Amino acid sequence: MPRGRRWVGGIAGLLLAVSAGGLATGTAALAAPATAPTAALDGVGRALAQALDSPTERAWLLAAMDASPYVEHRVPLRQVLMTGHGSAPARAILDRAGLGAGEATIIAALPGLELYLSIEAQRRAWHGEAGIDVAVRQPDGSYVVNSADGSSRAVPRNHDPGARTTLTLAPSEIDYADPASAVRGGALTGEAMALRASPLPTGAIVSPLICGGPGCPPPPPPPPPSGGITTSHTQMDALYLVRDHEGLLGGLNEIEIFGNVNGFYADCGRVTGILAGANYVIPYHYPNSTLARAVPDPSHTFKLRAYEDDSQGCVVTSSDDYLGAWTTGIHLTQYGIGYRTESPGDLGLSVRAVSPFE
Repeated sequence: MPRGRRWVGGIAGLLLAVSAGGLATGTAALAAPATAPTAALDGVGRALAQALDSPTERAWLLAAMDASPYVEHRVPLRQVLMTGHGSAPARAILDRAGLGAGEATIIAALPGLELYLSIEAQRRAWHGEAGIDVAVRQPDGSYVVNSADGSSRAVPRNHDPGARTTLTLAPSEIDYADPASAVRGGALTGEAMALRASPLPTGAIVSPLICGGPGCPPPPPPPPPSGGITTSHTQMDALYLVRDHEGLLGGLNEIEIFGNVNGFYADCGRVTGILAGANYVIPYHYPNSTLARAVPDPSHTFKLRAYEDDSQGCVVTSSDDYLGAWTTGIHLTQYGIGYRTESPGDLGLSVRAVSPFE
């Protein structure tokens, strides 16, 4: 069998194994992000850039992206390195990274990593040619761009690489264990939601997880004496992102929204693959779309705060962009009406009352 075909088959198998393993564990919606020295992540980025000077490693990467079922053909790099470190391309990357005797421990301590071509035109045009950079996202949202010759330079979040094909390496913004938001065409991706209302589109992938097990949000606190009506939940209805918060190297936007009624019944909803300037409609009973596990009684309101997510879903980090809040809140009579968030008003949103489902 030709060498390239072996790598294609191998990486496809690795990605399927990663996907199957993730689905078995459930959605770690509120898990604390793993910590690792930024230097280790930068080292992996430099190693990738240098390794991609080789046609062998470029063929491996192209096969990995082609085989990826995830949004923007993202490759869950840490899992691939951990499960495929015996393959020649993965071994070459790890050796160049110079992680030393503690390699396995260092890889395990890294956050979930993803590697992808964030610019769609580059994703369509790149077929394994040389001359590719690797941009490593830093904790403040800026990037360090690494080239095959070993050079690197710091660039701001809004950097435009122009015609230079540039991969993004960053802590994972998507939850690979939740196919509804991670897999292309999943029910909670912009691709599936754009201008589309219920019922679910044919073939849409819906998360199998109904929270209540490990990795799920903690149960809501006991109901207060007043404030919430628990026979219904507050769910996302439609949304509109006013401006892009990712930049070209960040790809599409991921949004997380934290809601509550009277300070209680709190939950978090999230959607991925969102373009600025597009209208999105969320069908009834979509997973991960509940924002509060009640609706307000006549004397109280529903409130929220929203972020563009740069790490794990429903975990607020220093690099997440704040999209604004409804600090005063809205009454139940205002459900179904679109409102912009306050300070800044970067997200338009309407919510609705639905019978409890998660």
